Amino acid sequence: MIRAGVWAVSVALISLPGGCGGGNSAPAPPEDGGNAKPEFRGFDAMTALGLLKKQTDFGPRPPKSAAHGQLKAYLVETLGQWATVTQQDFEQQVNGVTYPLTNLLGVIPAATRSSKTAKRSRAGKRLMLAAHWDTRLVADQDPDPNRRGEPILGANDGASGVAVLLEVARILSKDKPNVEVVIALFDGEDFGDYLYGSTYFSKHMGDFKPDQAILIDMIGDADLHVQHETNSMNAAPQLFNTVVNAAKELGFEDHFDGREIGIWDDHLPLIRKGIPAIDLIDFDYGPVNSYWHTHEDTVDKCSAESLRVIGETLLRVVYGM
Repeated sequence: MIRAGVWAVSVALISLPGGCGGGNSAPAPPEDGGNAKPEFRGFDAMTALGLLKKQTDFGPRPPKSAAHGQLKAYLVETLGQWATVTQQDFEQQVNGVTYPLTNLLGVIPAATRSSKTAKRSRAGKRLMLAAHWDTRLVADQDPDPNRRGEPILGANDGASGVAVLLEVARILSKDKPNVEVVIALFDGEDFGDYLYGSTYFSKHMGDFKPDQAILIDMIGDADLHVQHETNSMNAAPQLFNTVVNAAKELGFEDHFDGREIGIWDDHLPLIRKGIPAIDLIDFDYGPVNSYWHTHEDTVDKCSAESLRVIGETLLRVVYGM
């Protein structure tokens, strides 16, 4: 996650330039007037944490690095188990250097609807679930000035969102939802002038154009408090409220109580194209956000429980559509 300003931005202004802890045990969901408890969908938090760690095992993963290429191959293979994956390749000039970048788009079709003719029909909606898979080229916020030029590991800022979406894709592939889901893993979010992958996608959406989009970023924080991102609430208040309500129904409201803040993130290029898009993010990573863009962004600062909170909430939203 990059260039996060603590400012609220209206929809009109958006168009202008601009670690390890917890387990897999679930808390008892709240009773609903004596009726059935809300359904948990079996999101495997320890599997997700393993997927997070697997990414960091490659080391820092900025574009044009060997680890970046290795991770791309791993993601294509892994996501490909559960979705039909398309690679959206493009080049980006940054400070006179050409970087080959790739967005990964995995499609999980909607459930087959029974009918006399036994024909497949799309549910009429396409939901995008997105995260970025690259990591920061430099640790520009590190307290040690001698290490600010080194790339970061990006356990939370990059790997956490991808890990959740891979586990979500596994579940959705086995129990198809009523909407088509596109898992979008954007590249080039965290270097240069930022948001390269989502910006490219917004100009070349084609048949992948979503009706709505949910971006997740920096959601592995062991002390998770998702913020009320103002661009999201302005552009897609109904979708944002649906997510918050789903979290409350699952007993996760204490994790969605963050402050209001405006974030420059991969949802903005989608919003500019008229797509209702929201960003689920915790931009208070460590004391006074002191782990962000530093060498403290490591696996031990992340939590399996936080991944489960976000994963189960996303699944409740998807299956409720």
